[in-house]
Amino acid sequence: MSAVLTIERIPADGLASTTYRSLARRLFGASRLDAHIAYCDWILKQNPARPPHEPPPLYVCRDDDAAVGQLAIIPARITTNNGHEYSAGWCVDFHILPSHQRRGIGGMLLDAAHADFPLLMTLGQTEASCRLFLKRNWRQLAQLTVYKRFLRPVRCVARKLSRAAGVGEFLARPAVRTPTASLTTPSAARRFGVIAPDREAPPAADRAVAVDGASAACIARDDAWLRWRYERCPVGRYEHRSFRPREGAGRYGRRSFRPREDAGRYERTYITREGGGEMCAIWRTVFDGLLLRGMLVDVIGDAIFSIDELSAAFEELSRSMRAAGVDLLECRTSETRWLNAFPNGVFTSRRAGERFLIGARDGKLPPQLECASWRLVAGDCDVDAQLLRGSAP
Repeated sequence: MSAVLTIERIPADGLASTTYRSLARRLFGASRLDAHIAYCDWILKQNPARPPHEPPPLYVCRDDDAAVGQLAIIPARITTNNGHEYSAGWCVDFHILPSHQRRGIGGMLLDAAHADFPLLMTLGQTEASCRLFLKRNWRQLAQLTVYKRFLRPVRCVARKLSRAAGVGEFLARPAVRTPTASLTTPSAARRFGVIAPDREAPPAADRAVAVDGASAACIARDDAWLRWRYERCPVGRYEHRSFRPREGAGRYGRRSFRPREDAGRYERTYITREGGGEMCAIWRTVFDGLLLRGMLVDVIGDAIFSIDELSAAFEELSRSMRAAGVDLLECRTSETRWLNAFPNGVFTSRRAGERFLIGARDGKLPPQLECASWRLVAGDCDVDAQLLRGSAP
């Protein structure tokens, strides 16, 4: 008798149930079971972007009595360059047991999610997942690119050569998959503490919006979202500290602190603009056994900076990270304004860039979504938190 595959919607309050704990144990191992439950509780139940009436469910596929796959969704909005908004959801936690792959379970989970979300988005991180989405007539609208800048080029090459590896192999090595998030609005940044409360900032809605004619897939990045993302993330926490601008810093004051060895701790560097206003760069370090990489995760408040000011700000950020012992700066973005602002250029690798894919419930995307340029907010889909979870012991 053949097994019957069914889809179950597990509410956030049911994450501790025996059924789901059995699946999580098989997917992630008994030693990481509680950490995974805490992660799902954080991303679904505690998420300030969730619907007000109830948190989004976790979609689980069952093979008779055994759970064999799951899909989690973060609610989001799509804002196009003509001002239209659409309800959508990010696919953020998509797992199927190896023993049950190639049985159509991925399509069943996506169909169940489409019943609640007319539009679904994802950053395809594996070839297998991309094939599934494209087979279902999803469309690739953009691709994130990894940009790398050598802060200590001589040491980078020397360390690689000391491992008997050629320079060509070093340059071709794909970067760690870490995204960078786009800006938030000045009012949200002011309340978060990036811009001082007594400093005037132009009024703006607390939403990352289209810039330079680009479309945005965004979540309201207000005070609640920022604190949820960087203070309460169970796999990577951010510790608040107070600073004063460094004396004699010239045009740009710099405030920073050295990273701890814990790669799950987010660090931040403030760049103060002459005439008022601050930009905050949030980053973390990753040691790959050879180099200490500085992963730029988020940049807040950069909208008030001109391209020349942004270039000087990124130079200050590079100095801050180099002083902390970072060998290589990496960021993952589709934001061309940032790339034009990086001083002295960057080394670019497109091999590890995620592909931004979107699919509609009826298979037909609204014509307004067919845009060549997208401003991606990688923090919305929270790839960085998933990476931290994957590297946790």
